[in-house]
Amino acid sequence: MALLCKVELSQTDGLTLTVLNKEGKITQTSTYNGTTIVHICEGEESTTTITQTTDTVTTLCKKSSDTSTITQTIDSITQCVKGSETSTITQTPDSITMDCKSFTISAESISNSSTKDTTHQADGKLTLDSTGKATLKSSADVDISATSNLNLDATAKIAASATGALNLGGATVEVASKGTMDIKGITTTVDGSAINNIKGGLVKLG
Repeated sequence: MALLCKVELSQTDGLTLTVLNKEGKITQTSTYNGTTIVHICEGEESTTTITQTTDTVTTLCKKSSDTSTITQTIDSITQCVKGSETSTITQTPDSITMDCKSFTISAESISNSSTKDTTHQADGKLTLDSTGKATLKSSADVDISATSNLNLDATAKIAASATGALNLGGATVEVASKGTMDIKGITTTVDGSAINNIKGGLVKLG
């Protein structure tokens, strides 16, 4: 395989090195102009480019309209992959930012920890699913709210307890059992400020 090699020297444009592989249809070019160094390897379908200055290095891989780029400066590194969609990772001394259409993590064990606030937000549906036991614990208050319905469902038992008061309230409150219902307390008060109805096929008092 014969290569065509060319060296160009210029007091204004600097140094250009070119290697042409006609058989492989590949052209390699390096230019040095006093401020920037550029290395290009160009084939029939794809091209890679490395651009270097005193404070920035950029690596570009390109095929048709698809590209991947890594740009490194003194205080940041940015990785960008563009195709039908675009994903970007940007790292600075105090932050890492990821922007993409779909983000997936798969591992045997995952631990997340923050010394300050943690926020999870979804503009669509948020699902937490575990095949084992799931625990939600806080050393302070826990608030759960919904602008629409809030449903609690278990195929076995639901237990609610408090060392202090346990309050249930609503515009209407309905408690129903398909079997036996027991209401017990050291002191039990049933009070209807308007009407108090007690019904049953058989009613025992006392």
